[in-house]
Amino acid sequence: MMRQLGRSGLSVSPLTLGTDAAGQLSAAELRELFAFALDTAINAIEIDAANAMVVDALAATIRSRGSESAPHIFCRLSPLIPLPLPAPHFLADQVYPGSSIRAQVDALLARLGVKRLALVHLPVWSLEWLEEGDWLPTLQQLRQEEKIADFGVATFDHDADAALSAVASGAIGSVQVMHNLFDPHLSQSLLPLCARQDVAVLARAPLYHGGLVIDSPTMRGEQAWGDWRDAHFYPAHRAETADRAARIARDMGEGEGSLAEMALRFCLSSSAVSSVVVGMRTLEHIAANLAAVAKGPFDPARAAALAARHAWLC
Repeated sequence: MMRQLGRSGLSVSPLTLGTDAAGQLSAAELRELFAFALDTAINAIEIDAANAMVVDALAATIRSRGSESAPHIFCRLSPLIPLPLPAPHFLADQVYPGSSIRAQVDALLARLGVKRLALVHLPVWSLEWLEEGDWLPTLQQLRQEEKIADFGVATFDHDADAALSAVASGAIGSVQVMHNLFDPHLSQSLLPLCARQDVAVLARAPLYHGGLVIDSPTMRGEQAWGDWRDAHFYPAHRAETADRAARIARDMGEGEGSLAEMALRFCLSSSAVSSVVVGMRTLEHIAANLAAVAKGPFDPARAAALAARHAWLC
């Protein structure tokens, strides 16, 4: 059931617990969530280095269990200049100077009480930065010091192609990209390249931020998310998302389960995907998603047919 994490030498569970959706949880609820995930079949947790509450809750969980049983930790480092979108007019040294990268990694290791992070990613990636700055030698040195197992980039939503040149160069060992039934286009471009280069792929937003869960009160417009998704799913976009999700649900075959189940199995249909990062805020979410993954991925023909019929945002 475990999958290889690129060329890092690590094995990772098909599901990674994502923490971006955990902002509404208390520290105690976060610790309970982490402990439950690690007591089941999940051995990886993805965090944002800037989210102090999540980092502290994860540190407390690791202390209570012992560092020898710590999960694989995937972390998005913080750019020195906050950028909502790729901005090539900033130089790499302005956004990701090596000194800032090293300081963040060292601080996280100390705070979490672990000797090594599994992966660190530079988010908000611009193509021009591949040949700029000292971010690459800094990360290579941190890997040599065994403070990180490997490193890579995280691309903006629907912009997975931004990682193509970095993967092709051989410079990075991992990518974190959006991949779901609405945006499956990297199956034709980035995934085959990552497979050839032995680069780990973390598939993000497999449920399209909750849009592929059609029976939720938020997608029915009955309640707000209480976070950035209230703006993202403005009424017209929410309505079209719900309509397209319903079309996928009608396309489900016998035994394929719920729409969310189908979406997760689709993301894992490519062997190039190391793990799917899913935001899970309840123990029930974790149990349901693990049950879905246990059914296994779709065969290539079924996955290709679903992608061809329901691609929308790519």
